[in-house]
Amino acid sequence: MKKLSLVAVCSVVLLAACGGDEVPVVQTAAPAGADPAGAAVPTDATPTPTATPEEASTEEYNYNPIGKRDPFRSFLADELAPDTRKVVTPLQRYDLDQLRIIGIIWGISSPRAMVTSPDGKGYVVQKGTLIGKNWGKVSRITQDEVIISEEYRDFEGKLIVTEVPLKLPKDEIQDLE
Repeated sequence: MKKLSLVAVCSVVLLAACGGDEVPVVQTAAPAGADPAGAAVPTDATPTPTATPEEASTEEYNYNPIGKRDPFRSFLADELAPDTRKVVTPLQRYDLDQLRIIGIIWGISSPRAMVTSPDGKGYVVQKGTLIGKNWGKVSRITQDEVIISEEYRDFEGKLIVTEVPLKLPKDEIQDLE
């Protein structure tokens, strides 16, 4: 019986405490002839009004895309415009590790090299020839290798140049002395 009455009293107190309206505290001014030092200072027990989540969510937000980039478009899209890089040479269909150097002519003013593709076809390359899937370009040809420069941009937009050497196999190098 005591437990039942205790539960009933607690539930009444909890329900009374859950009331939604706060009772405003009314402050009265001290009478004109009263001593301010002896008068009790009223304390303000009411909290300052703040925005509730319901009020904050009713505020409407309008997105203005003027002057901002499209978040769904690659930031490299302007750099790799589709109309500028449509033409693909036969050597651009293969990765650099699939291509093989079979000969180099390097004692002339414009050195050249012979490259074979995986399907067995041979191609002559010189400085400036596009080669590889990553838009590599032959930057120089030495006595025993062809150096290909691949340019790309990192996530910050910085230009990164990587030089990839394609070496002539040792068994194909001939000593001309």
